[in-house]
Amino acid sequence: MLRFNFAEIRESAFEKYVKPDIIFLILVVVAAIGLELFFENSVKAEIELTKREIARLEAEKKRLRRVQREEKKLITKKKELEEKLRIVSNLDKNRKVPKPLYFFASNENMKDIWLNQLKLSGKKVHVNGNIWRVEEFPLFLKRVEENIGDILFRQTRRIDYENKNLNFKVHFYNFEFEAEQK
Repeated sequence: MLRFNFAEIRESAFEKYVKPDIIFLILVVVAAIGLELFFENSVKAEIELTKREIARLEAEKKRLRRVQREEKKLITKKKELEEKLRIVSNLDKNRKVPKPLYFFASNENMKDIWLNQLKLSGKKVHVNGNIWRVEEFPLFLKRVEENIGDILFRQTRRIDYENKNLNFKVHFYNFEFEAEQK
């Protein structure tokens, strides 16, 4: 036969209203709310961190755009300068100073001689100048012939310069000739 215990179990008021299932349910709800708040705060922190990172990257982007504009300006300037340098280099390579200019620019060759006019036309050099002593003129002509070329002599004349106010009188010789370059 089956036995049944029909005796009532006495429960305290606390045990009557607080059942383990209800306590578990309350703990689960509190834990769920806590987890939800934790995740919400962590997501908000992540969003704030991401916003700051976006702002930093935007500022970096603006800075890089400025740098890029400056780079374009500098590249343009570099190309201009390279073009100018190329032009100057070509001019320098193609520039040829006529040999007579070197000769007449030398102090050694032009001692006590000064030029009034020096013309270069093709292979001919036309020279007009002055010398203090006519005795030195043949040596000068010899140096010209050795360095420049054949001389086609024109004229030499004596010039007397006088300044009565200063009581100054001087004599020098004016010469003019053409030389054909070698």
